[in-house]
Amino acid sequence: MRPGESRCGVSASCVGGDVFASYRDLHLSAQCAQIGVGSGEPALWGRHLGREALGLLVRHLEDDLGLHRISLHVIATNDRAIWAYKACGFEVEGIERDAVATDRGTFLDDVGMARIAGRLPSALRPWPGPRAREGGRPAPPRPAPAARPRPPPAKSGG
Repeated sequence: MRPGESRCGVSASCVGGDVFASYRDLHLSAQCAQIGVGSGEPALWGRHLGREALGLLVRHLEDDLGLHRISLHVIATNDRAIWAYKACGFEVEGIERDAVATDRGTFLDDVGMARIAGRLPSALRPWPGPRAREGGRPAPPRPAPAARPRPPPAKSGG
């Protein structure tokens, strides 16, 4: 397989449609690849079929091919997918603003995520979380709590 080519790792047909999990940009020397998981069938959404296909693909890439890093991109408004990826050990690495054009003439943000073999997920939980605002943008961050002024030093009396 040449860099940039795609290969289907897991594909399942079930009543109501198809679920797929595939990999591309496989670089065995760098031990990395990009993946894609999905189903265009709304009747299959919410049944954890994509998460199951994702788990099978990740095990194949890490255990059979020895990959160290697996990355993916997902539209910022796709909360179900983001939570499924996080449940499988993927972490948000960055957000590309207005990276995806829609057929309605608007733009959506694209979230880059990755999983590193053998590394525990960070305690840091960057956005996106539940329900991104319309257009795939996060709500503004909450301001840090204001620092309280220190009281003046006590005067020693004598």
